[in-house]
Amino acid sequence: MYHGVYEGAAADAQEKKILILGESHHDLDSSITTQEVVEDYLSPENTTKQSLQFFHKIALAFGVDTGKVEEKARLWDKVFFGNYINKSLDGPSGEGDETAQTLIAANRDRYNQDLVDFIKAHAIETVFCFSDRVFDALPNEEGHGSWTLFQDVKCGKADLWFGRGYGPDSPFCRELKVYGVPHPRYWNCAGIKPEELAQYIRPIFEDCCG
Repeated sequence: MYHGVYEGAAADAQEKKILILGESHHDLDSSITTQEVVEDYLSPENTTKQSLQFFHKIALAFGVDTGKVEEKARLWDKVFFGNYINKSLDGPSGEGDETAQTLIAANRDRYNQDLVDFIKAHAIETVFCFSDRVFDALPNEEGHGSWTLFQDVKCGKADLWFGRGYGPDSPFCRELKVYGVPHPRYWNCAGIKPEELAQYIRPIFEDCCG
């Protein structure tokens, strides 16, 4: 997966291993790894850094009090984080969106295979996907996935919560649940509030972590 994957200190020890899946890399410096990006976010002095607000919103969606450094660290210690698209995209919309759509259309099979390989290698059981564009690109029933809608919840103007289940006959070769919401960059215009997301996400996360 592009620029590597962040692995929390206790991610591999969870009863049900968790992957948070983003859309694209969050640093245009090609030498910066995903591990370094998340560690940069976790540094107390970078809490308000604009380029890291994606991770701040993710933490809020898990019900984390982001004002407490220890609580924020406990979340990220328990998860893997990776990106679907193999390119750094800047800007909240416009050209970045068009580039993302073009890249997914041209590379969907490869991106999905990278994701399949990672999930199988780390025995991931739960994926929280923070991009409806990526969620829509994941393997579908034509690829032998067994897709079942878990939740259908609206917040503001958006469908903010959808899920798919895969079985052993899917490309992932295992039981896997994928939950998705729109990318955080759209939350404000769609009227989506992180605390409303948290009432759905936090219980599933806590169940995964035993």
